[in-house]
Amino acid sequence: MQGAKISTLLVFQTAYTYQEMVDRNLTIFFTSKDLGGYFSRVITVHPISDYSKLLEKQIDYGKTKFIRHNEIHTFIEGRVARYSFLKNLKTLNFLLAQINLFFAIRNHAKESKIDFIRAEDPRLNGLWGIIFKRVIGVPLFVGNWGNPQTIRNLTQKPLMPRFFKKIWVETFIEKKVFKVADCALAQNADNLQFILDYGINLEKTAIFRLGNAINPCHFENPGQRARVEIPQIESLAPSTRILLCAFALERRKILEDAFEVINLLKGEFKITLVVAGDGSARSHYAKLCEDMNLKNNIVFLGNISQESLSYLMMRADVILSPLTGRALAESVLSSTPVVAYDIDCHPELIESGVTGELVPFRDWNQMAEKTRKLLLDEEYAKRIGITGRQKALSFMDPETIRKTQVTIFQKYARLQ
Repeated sequence: MQGAKISTLLVFQTAYTYQEMVDRNLTIFFTSKDLGGYFSRVITVHPISDYSKLLEKQIDYGKTKFIRHNEIHTFIEGRVARYSFLKNLKTLNFLLAQINLFFAIRNHAKESKIDFIRAEDPRLNGLWGIIFKRVIGVPLFVGNWGNPQTIRNLTQKPLMPRFFKKIWVETFIEKKVFKVADCALAQNADNLQFILDYGINLEKTAIFRLGNAINPCHFENPGQRARVEIPQIESLAPSTRILLCAFALERRKILEDAFEVINLLKGEFKITLVVAGDGSARSHYAKLCEDMNLKNNIVFLGNISQESLSYLMMRADVILSPLTGRALAESVLSSTPVVAYDIDCHPELIESGVTGELVPFRDWNQMAEKTRKLLLDEEYAKRIGITGRQKALSFMDPETIRKTQVTIFQKYARLQ
């Protein structure tokens, strides 16, 4: 976009490390943030890129890491521990690693004029956003891509318990971050309401849909998607009906409800639940699978590429969504019917009996009943799957979303 005044965006996110995005062909998650050239440079920071190693007690000590993806995108990864000789002083070591990250970002920012800062949540990333808003003095955008209160009500824990020990501390930080932010972002009305409930003025908010951050393979016509060899799927009998769950394996995603569904249906159908995704709760769910005597009915794939996921979604008979984020949009785009709980962002895409099936939250008996209906009535399943894709395409067009986001940045550029 020639002639644009805005040149550089600084982003803080903890969803994925750089290597995770490369391995899973998810680089669009950060490359889309240049908005088709509106930003000539994007610096994406993951403050705690080796956090999983801390949880596994396999700490990787060292300095902040710089990765140059291309001439536009640079990735900066912070560590959770700076020095090996301080391994027994974890808090101090963490603080030293974060201080090293601060100076690395500041020094790098001096080489480019930062025009905007974007934090992908109002917690750890939001705090980093506030710090550099103070240092650089530019507008701060803070995203809210879910409904944290829904998850906290479910788990009775903070979203980031290692950083914010109590729910009240986490909500206090969220409120402060949103109030300092120049603009709070949400992907839908439900997520926006979470922000407004903190007393944030509606005029300080904007809807940023995620269509331009979804891999293009999910927009391909399902009937024309290339076949991908997935050994665990190929080994299933041809008559096997496939239910699919696609999300991170974390307790907050309540995968156990999908287990209850398969447990109710396994006596009626030759059926398998395929789980695509990985996370800290994988061992928990593997044990639960054994405890419920479902080892012959559940396949754990772990993380797979976007092309594999796109093909798998099209290949499944029904997709179950107890609590799903971006993968819900990918699911609906596959034309495979989705059965989802009536919660969070789900109702925006799923209209029961029209574009999918919505059932009351945590009512797995109803989820099983709607799944049974879709498995028995293939014409009905096909019809609502196609209608669901059409609805998703109607308001998730990547180019339309890109232009909308550019307009919002231009608005705040004029206010500087």
